[in-house]
Amino acid sequence: MNNRTIGSISNEDIEKLKSIYNQHIKDGDIEERYGIIVVMDVLGWKNKATKETIKTYLDLINRLRSRILENWMRVDDDVKDEDLYIVVMSDTVCVFLDIDDRYCELNIFKVISEFIVDALVHSLAFRGAISRGKYFINKKHNVFVGEAVYEAIQYAEKTEWAGVILTNSMAKVLLEKNDIEKLKELNIISYDNIPYKNDILPCYRNLVIVPKMLFTPPQRNIFVDLMDLYEKVLKSENKDVKKKLENTKGFLEFLVKQNI
Repeated sequence: MNNRTIGSISNEDIEKLKSIYNQHIKDGDIEERYGIIVVMDVLGWKNKATKETIKTYLDLINRLRSRILENWMRVDDDVKDEDLYIVVMSDTVCVFLDIDDRYCELNIFKVISEFIVDALVHSLAFRGAISRGKYFINKKHNVFVGEAVYEAIQYAEKTEWAGVILTNSMAKVLLEKNDIEKLKELNIISYDNIPYKNDILPCYRNLVIVPKMLFTPPQRNIFVDLMDLYEKVLKSENKDVKKKLENTKGFLEFLVKQNI
């Protein structure tokens, strides 16, 4: 045992603290970004979380990352890995795409559509929202702040179903150059019956991502019976989850009538 006085600190300790401080002096640096933000969470996650389902969940997110980058590289030769950042916290996935061109029609919507179906095949149902705008980021501490971030989180939490919508910021930018019919080519449709919670206003033109792969082989086999599919995915005694199930079933039946 050394004879250092309890409560004292040596010069060596002081130098060590200075060194640690200098190593982390830039941890608080904030970068201003502009891009697309996707926020999604798993319905009924607390009843699903096991070692196996968590592995499946993370595998799905890794595939999502690869698909986004692959799709992005088709329209931009200068894509860097740091242009895409994905944060996972419990049942929530946040995707940040750093895009300088505010009117770049990167088809993230097709990728999200495929992800929704891929997750359903593995008995995981997501709801979420896609926004667009300026935000501030600190990757060191997973800090993401800004109106576009808040908008995506707010609307992701305020829908009562399994589906992904476009917030006001995203919808208005898209509709500056496209009409509703044109958006169908981007896996987007207008659906007036999005089940919002009572304390929030509907988004501009009620634009929704279409899970198009559900209606084409081989996934179409999954879609033979809507209720059986969603009972498998969202089976629960929880009334709130059952309500979301019924709302989602209504949306899928609407898509069938539209011959998607």
